[in-house]
Amino acid sequence: MLDKKDQKSLRFFATIVFLIFAITYLITFYAKGYRINLKEGINFNATGILSVTSKPKTASVYINGHLVSATDDTINLPPGEYDIKIMKDGFTPWQKHIILKKETVIQADAHLFRIIPDIRAITLTGAINPSLSPDGSKIIYAVASASASKNNGLYQYDLAGNILPLGKNQPKQIAPNFYNLDWSKFKYILSPDGEELLISSINTNISYLVNLNETITLSKLKDVTLNKTIIIESWKNTENNQIVENLKKLPNVFKNFVSTSSAKLSSLSLSDDKFLYLAQADFLLDKNIISPPPGQSTQLQNRQIKKGLYYVYDIKDDTNFLIGNESEIGSPFWLSGSNSIVFNQNNTIKAIDYDGTNLHTFYSDKFEGNFIAAKTDGNELIILRDNLFALSIR
Repeated sequence: MLDKKDQKSLRFFATIVFLIFAITYLITFYAKGYRINLKEGINFNATGILSVTSKPKTASVYINGHLVSATDDTINLPPGEYDIKIMKDGFTPWQKHIILKKETVIQADAHLFRIIPDIRAITLTGAINPSLSPDGSKIIYAVASASASKNNGLYQYDLAGNILPLGKNQPKQIAPNFYNLDWSKFKYILSPDGEELLISSINTNISYLVNLNETITLSKLKDVTLNKTIIIESWKNTENNQIVENLKKLPNVFKNFVSTSSAKLSSLSLSDDKFLYLAQADFLLDKNIISPPPGQSTQLQNRQIKKGLYYVYDIKDDTNFLIGNESEIGSPFWLSGSNSIVFNQNNTIKAIDYDGTNLHTFYSDKFEGNFIAAKTDGNELIILRDNLFALSIR
């Protein structure tokens, strides 16, 4: 038989345990979106949760035309359909129509772009035959200026973020013109890792291979004319092997309409959960290939796959979205640090969200060779107009 002191301690312990369970239960209900409605007495109403984030931050959040909050925030709303608009001065509005269900979380992750991008010249003495490394880390090009001949030669421009303390990254000369060797008379192919450069003459049948991690001298130019085809095939195989590894992350059904026959057919987003691909055959993509999460995107999908169209498949969400026709958009690629895809359409540079919404135009003037690259931080695009120019888009 417990004495009064022990009984009191037991009741106190039981009360604490009860409170812990009760608070945990309430927190669970709160996390699921339930809120107390005092107008109808003590009554729990189920809501959905809208999580809004943006780059840049502190943008205004409008829901059905009403200013509700600022990013980054979570907003509880009754189940239903909503028009979401995220706005910030100087940036193009981002908007979506969503269907919010009870006890689910919808993520609105807005990547805002400048209405009018800043443009600056990267080079002043020209950029001939620029080549972008497959890993997107650097651009190689030649300079052949009549007015500044001492600066002529082979150049490298790094696409990493601005690492210099007081300014922008600057192109660097990696090799001058040598005797009887003018770099502007060559074309360039970079290895998949961006560490080797295959240099092929435009006018003669001669090719060199150089290591970009070493100082380029005339004596280090390795004549690979006889092995050029073998080198190119080896690099293509390396790229295709990477695509094969990416394909392994997709459900097996994708083997029916996605192949490695084209090096540009597929790529993964930075978060490795969204797959950009070019369909090689018609196919009907079944629903619920995987068990979709409760907060699955409610944007319009395209599961009737058509050959020659670009799509994005969300591996975690089991959603498939149309991006555009191969004949209309050129060489789409993921913009680093975003859910946006950049592409060229009739000399106009555009971006679109992975789910086919928020089409945005960056640039609508002529540029050469459909050359588009991006800084690794996703804040600038690089184009060619005799010289290389940077467009500050974020």
